[in-house]
Amino acid sequence: MPIVLKINNKYYLFLSARPWLYVGLDDFVSDTPYLWKVDNQVSKFFPWHASEIVKDLHGKSDITFAAVSKSPNFKLAPLYRGNNSE
Repeated sequence: MPIVLKINNKYYLFLSARPWLYVGLDDFVSDTPYLWKVDNQVSKFFPWHASEIVKDLHGKSDITFAAVSKSPNFKLAPLYRGNNSE
């Protein structure tokens, strides 16, 4: 499922399984939540997919990743944009 976040007046789209199945997560940036361009890809997380954004009681955000391999994994990492955590 795609996730859209607004961070510092920019929108970020996290999209998995594009164009492959269950082996990657792409991150795009846009000025609007309604228009996304392939040229605005920020990062690619491989081989992760199925991300979720979780926020703790102190406002710190983390991103989850599920990896498909011979031994499935689940990871949790801080979500940072530059020097600002979101």
